[in-house]
Amino acid sequence: MGSSALRQFFGVRDYQTAQMVSSMLGTETLEYDDSLRQADAKRQKMNAAKSIMNGGDPFSAYADMKYHAYAEEHRTKQARALMMPEEILSMPEDKQLLFISGKNLKPIFAEKHPYYERSDFTGRFLPNPFHPPHDSVPIPSRWGRRRARVIVERVPQQFSHYPQYSDGMWSYVEGFRPS
Repeated sequence: MGSSALRQFFGVRDYQTAQMVSSMLGTETLEYDDSLRQADAKRQKMNAAKSIMNGGDPFSAYADMKYHAYAEEHRTKQARALMMPEEILSMPEDKQLLFISGKNLKPIFAEKHPYYERSDFTGRFLPNPFHPPHDSVPIPSRWGRRRARVIVERVPQQFSHYPQYSDGMWSYVEGFRPS
């Protein structure tokens, strides 16, 4: 993986890989109001003001008031992984993470579409020889999916020299005859 230009992760199912992907993604800084700490700072600021009225050192009280006024408005920052390993393990099946090297790109959280559901691949694939049916393929249509027949015939002369047609036959999806 060290020298690959594209690293693609989907369907991660082991924790070690999820940890590696999480560390590859990096961290983000979250900023939030810590209401307990801010309320305590407000109380301390009020106590510093009271100490002046009770005869305390005004310079010290002013410094305390200034510090606690800042703490009262201060937002807490915390680092968090962009995606925790648990989030990577539970990613939906139609999502993937892409890391592209050499292009100065941030990681990409992308959708994953099966080739057989894409209309631009219609007619460009034949049935899986290990899973029936072998005489038709599903293709997307305007109203969902339908099945199209697979035509098997003698290969035309202009294509017969290709090694994949050495048996003299070729197959294609009906309506998508190669030319």
